[in-house]
Amino acid sequence: MKEKRIMLKSMTGYGSGECVFEGGRIVVEVKSVNHRYMDISCKLPRRFSSMESQIRKTVSKRFSRGRFEVIVQSGFDIEENQGRGFELNLPLAQEYCSVLKELKDRLHLSEEISLSLFTDVRDIIVAKDIESNQEGEEKAFNEAFNNALNSLERMRESEGEILYKDLLERLNSVEKLIDSIRIRSPQVLVFYRDRLARRVKELGEVFEVDQQRLNQEIAFLAERSDITEESS
Repeated sequence: MKEKRIMLKSMTGYGSGECVFEGGRIVVEVKSVNHRYMDISCKLPRRFSSMESQIRKTVSKRFSRGRFEVIVQSGFDIEENQGRGFELNLPLAQEYCSVLKELKDRLHLSEEISLSLFTDVRDIIVAKDIESNQEGEEKAFNEAFNNALNSLERMRESEGEILYKDLLERLNSVEKLIDSIRIRSPQVLVFYRDRLARRVKELGEVFEVDQQRLNQEIAFLAERSDITEESS
């Protein structure tokens, strides 16, 4: 079979990108799986929430369909930012405490509300943001995000190459089977014609055979046995 080169891309893939900036680093991961439409979900630090719309637009421009998950992690250099401290998100802590009190009252729980219940709640206690390098962090994100998308696309192309080779092998196998059927087709016709003739000869010893009708049946059998259209 003459190979016609086509580009296949897998719908499943993973890509990551990382960029270090003054004071910290950004890590972006992008995962994709097969999906009929375009579906994008984002897991972002709170200060990146304003960029979600742009993230969705960028992914939609690069890919036509699929389910995508974009995960952004931002970390700060401990030594460089040592001593910058933490801050309490008091409104969030108060709201969480109010919910716990309501839960305790409704379920008639005897346990006291302890500090340990707050430590695992995201964004109640957070490290202070470094406002002075917001521009550097944004540039680092753009670079890491672009690298993650490039990495994802390379993986999808690599997986697509594997799929292409597998499909090509299967097509070659099918074509070999078709060639074998084409070769055997005339032999099959002769086999059935001879078997019909033997059967008619046996019946001719008992019944009178209409030779014209017999020839018509043989012609009909030959027509039904023609696989030219199906195998082309």
